Amino acid sequence: MGRSFPPPRLPSGRLSQLFNSPLLDLKPVLHLIPSIAPAHGGSTTAVLGMVRALRDQGTDARIVSTDDDVGQRMNVTLGRWVEHEGLPVWFIPRIPVRQHTLVGFTYAPEFGPWLQRHLGDYSFLHLHTVFSYPSSVAARQAFRRQLPYAVSLLGQLCDWSLGQRSLVKRLHLSLVGRRNLNHAAFLHSTSPMETRDAQALGISSPVREIPLGVPLPKLYPGARKQIESELGLPPGRTLAIFLSRIHEKKGIEMLLQSMAQLRGPELDLIVAGDGHPAYVQSLQDLARSLGVEDRVHWVGHVEGDRKWSLLAGSDFFVLPSYSENFGIVVIEALASGLPVVISDAVGLADSVRAANLGLVTTPDPKALTEALKAACLQTSDREKTAQRARQYVAAHHSWETVASQLMEAYEASQTLPSRS
Repeated sequence: MGRSFPPPRLPSGRLSQLFNSPLLDLKPVLHLIPSIAPAHGGSTTAVLGMVRALRDQGTDARIVSTDDDVGQRMNVTLGRWVEHEGLPVWFIPRIPVRQHTLVGFTYAPEFGPWLQRHLGDYSFLHLHTVFSYPSSVAARQAFRRQLPYAVSLLGQLCDWSLGQRSLVKRLHLSLVGRRNLNHAAFLHSTSPMETRDAQALGISSPVREIPLGVPLPKLYPGARKQIESELGLPPGRTLAIFLSRIHEKKGIEMLLQSMAQLRGPELDLIVAGDGHPAYVQSLQDLARSLGVEDRVHWVGHVEGDRKWSLLAGSDFFVLPSYSENFGIVVIEALASGLPVVISDAVGLADSVRAANLGLVTTPDPKALTEALKAACLQTSDREKTAQRARQYVAAHHSWETVASQLMEAYEASQTLPSRS
């Protein structure tokens, strides 16, 4: 194959440099995701990190997505390659919908024609979702062209996820989803839990377990004092942080109930993230009714230095989700040296147990309360825990390692499996 080609309508300047770096002697790899809006949390973080890591290792990886922003529209340039977060991205407009059930389907009729024009320019297609219009159209076209593709499952085949808007998802699986999954060169799973979910549905494609990576953050020595000043906290209180998309599956109601039941340790909780305004308001009302509003601090969506400094200044991280295929924010917390308190429904639960990186609990208020109490009492051993957590992340979740595993999987899958 020839060296990677310049994409159509390539603008001049910095973006041109993204396509002219020394890359593998292959056609590019295309990553397709319905949306890379920051509000989507882990899925956006994962695909941006993945593509950046692949490019850093010499693979010409690019992204095509819609301009969706959880039903709204991102303020981005459409219809040509643009530099987004330092990466080459082509944005396609989605059709607005009013029904919440259809928001996640991300109907974008221009995807089909775009794929017809451009799929032949790529050596491999990586889809980041199961239930969406863009991924369904792309999988069908890729199979017809015998272009190998992978599907990142994103926890969408677990019982909890399939139970949400169940009729739509079961119908999609029956009509097109199962066929698209069975035609994939491989399914990308990030944890043993996610692998078991795919196998339980009888999907015939091979599953490759490749975790997600995170960058190792710098140190933030003054982070704790900054947080205490910002939130008006007296010194000596224990500080937990929940950092994730605010969604029903994250178990935040349960966390607030546990905060109310906690007796003894002086524990404050930072809630960092955003979600649907009505749902966020209902959680704040719940905190008020439980009498914990003065100990729960809502700081909204955070990223960059702000995110890392909040993690560095906290005592432990908590994520009591009812369903979490991986939990990239758990790795971010560990990279910051924090012990974690997570539910056993988080994909990383087995790893946390095995490496002694925190506490794993069942997702119910009583068990979570006991775990929070235990975490408050264990902060005296934080330096040893921090060192162990950072070493674990460096060994298992560097983006360099993840990118190498992905490229090996792509190169081993250059022909599609012959499945009906």
